[in-house]
Amino acid sequence: MKKRILLLFSFILFVSCSKEISRIAFNENLDSEICYFELTEKQKIEVWTDLNIEYTEPFSLVYEIELLKDDEVLYEKICDSFDVDYKKKSLETQLNKKHSVKYQGRLKAKFGKLEKGNYKLLVKPIIKGKEFKLKKIDIFVAK
Repeated sequence: MKKRILLLFSFILFVSCSKEISRIAFNENLDSEICYFELTEKQKIEVWTDLNIEYTEPFSLVYEIELLKDDEVLYEKICDSFDVDYKKKSLETQLNKKHSVKYQGRLKAKFGKLEKGNYKLLVKPIIKGKEFKLKKIDIFVAK
């Protein structure tokens, strides 16, 4: 029992200790955007979405993500904004097919341990749906 409590506490501490190192705030045009960050040692990064949107079904929001180092593409991923590993600051409501969603969610974009160096994260949000109101769509990198 004590091991489980210690393991749970360690997980909560690990998740809550992520430090934001770069952010993209998308405009209404949802153009591709780039954020830059530097790693001073070999380590893992996390990619998070910070959403505040209202929509009517059917609706989807995915991100096309490229991670580059020295202008070389290391990873290409497509991540669903609603299929995340972990959520915080979450508030979601639904009435029939109308949804209001606000949360920060860790995307399922795994890159493994990255070497020391300068990186670029290129992100393109893709929305499919007719009725929606974008209040906030951000992506941020944490370590």
